Amino acid sequence: MLAALSAFGSDGRVIAHADRAAFGRNLFKTLPEDDFDAQPTLWPQGRLFVADARIDNRADVARSLRIAAADAAILSDGALLAASWRRWKFDAVERVLGDYAFATWDGERECLTLVRSPFSLKPLFFCSEPRFAAFASMPAGLFALREFSKKINIHYAAGVAALYSYLGSATIFEGVEMVRHGHAVELARDATRSFPIWTLERKMSPIRRAEEAGEALRAEFDRATRCSLRRHKGSVASQLSSGRDSSAVTASAAIAMKDGRELLTALTGAPREGFSAADPPEMLSDESGMASKMAAIHPNLRHVICRPSSGSIIPTMEAINAVHHGPLLNPSNLPWWAAINDAASTQGNSVLLHGTTGNFTISAGGPDHIGDFLHEEGPLAWAQVLTTIGGGPPSRWIGALSQIVGPFLSRSAYDLILKASGRSSDDVCRVLVLREPYRTRAEALLREKFGDARPPLSAFEYRRDMLMLRDNPEKMSLGKWGLDPRDPTSDRAVVELCFSFRARHLFSSGAGRPAFDAAFGNRIPRESLCSTRRGYQGADWFEHFPLRQVAAAFMTYGKNELVRELLDYRYIEALLDAWPADGWDRRERLLTYRNSLIGALALASFIDFHFPD
Repeated sequence: MLAALSAFGSDGRVIAHADRAAFGRNLFKTLPEDDFDAQPTLWPQGRLFVADARIDNRADVARSLRIAAADAAILSDGALLAASWRRWKFDAVERVLGDYAFATWDGERECLTLVRSPFSLKPLFFCSEPRFAAFASMPAGLFALREFSKKINIHYAAGVAALYSYLGSATIFEGVEMVRHGHAVELARDATRSFPIWTLERKMSPIRRAEEAGEALRAEFDRATRCSLRRHKGSVASQLSSGRDSSAVTASAAIAMKDGRELLTALTGAPREGFSAADPPEMLSDESGMASKMAAIHPNLRHVICRPSSGSIIPTMEAINAVHHGPLLNPSNLPWWAAINDAASTQGNSVLLHGTTGNFTISAGGPDHIGDFLHEEGPLAWAQVLTTIGGGPPSRWIGALSQIVGPFLSRSAYDLILKASGRSSDDVCRVLVLREPYRTRAEALLREKFGDARPPLSAFEYRRDMLMLRDNPEKMSLGKWGLDPRDPTSDRAVVELCFSFRARHLFSSGAGRPAFDAAFGNRIPRESLCSTRRGYQGADWFEHFPLRQVAAAFMTYGKNELVRELLDYRYIEALLDAWPADGWDRRERLLTYRNSLIGALALASFIDFHFPD
């Protein structure tokens, strides 16, 4: 068996050999201790280890390993993780906080083990053939091997066209699998197995008062954010919208950096000046005004509004195909996202903070948890809270009633209610952009996962399941912009704390989240705490996908036989012929054009780049 090729960066190439195995690393330095990185690690008995790692509790780990502080100071995070694995094996996952992916070869057992930490942003891919196994941080590393050829996984591509991103370890490349976050994969001579190395169990917190929950959340989140600031060079920037999650990340980072008299750059995506299209219902298209209020609270915060330059974003989308492991899943967000990355890179930042997981962790809550509130607090407390909801907008009442009654209605009855309100569960289960037989298969997949639109009986269980299914590792920011993306809202200790909170910490009669408000209420603008409108940073997306360029791109990609086999070009051409002049805030146009059509465009672009005729 040959275990080969780990390409994690571009600053220095090193290869180590053992019997029947070779490991390599190509390091992009992102941490101060990377100056001491000497990976891959070669141990006796033909054992190898290589990692892409950021350890956030270095001092604790070194102490537990009985490594002196002076010695630990000159150990890379990869070396420290190697020592942890050697001592504790899979128990290291509970002891080591941070973001990591690693591979280890046991020559005696002839076994290759691949591991990714829970919620890791660091990808790890592998392939296994009768004669060899190989792994790499990106699929491109695997295709450098002459023994392995690039082929399309057409059914995965159909899932992408259906906007379905919960496909486990599969990728768009046939024979290439991804190690899922919080999982290990063992590849031995006679078998391959994948198994979880950590599970998110809910351990109910003994804390009762929201103020105490907020204090615990603030302390744990400040630690996670502070650890995310460690870097090899450059400055730190954060994505900042008007919402709770990015505001909390930005505030915690600004407070931590204030002690070192450092300036934090907060970057907000916004439409062009003068953009005046209507907002979709209950959404805010230009968040720059609300986000700018953060600068008044934190004096070391420099707020930069990033308005995408005019013109088509399609060339940028095509360029990203070379540095990403799959098609872009939300290409309509690319204009503002690329503008933020351009600004962060141009201004000398090397770390970009965000709070993508926050909706599942630090800011989770609201009426979704009203059923859990009843179960945990009893009918009297539940009734008292319920009677105070009426002061909010009608949508809050409707949402609360839906959460209470919905789980107990029949599926057909709930669908009738949705249709009466102008919505339908069928909307998200139709994939007209696909040709047969892929359309039928994709729609069956969607119906299995999303066909039952009723609220779950337990918001906690649903939130946990969705969080564990999400897996969006990200190397393209590092590959294209030299930015290391980091998300403190996905820190394992923060996640475990948030899932220990009671429903009373997540839901109240007001619009807020009691624990979150107690943790960050004096750090972020009141408007962000109380807003009932969701941010919509890509409101001007259609201006960056102009009809002429979209039609020309589809024509170019349509020369590829795989694209034509997968996508229904008659349907696509009909949409292009009916291209709206206005009304881009309407739900049906968002579903049809913003989600389905532009999603298909990104898929076709990726296929044409990686699988040319």
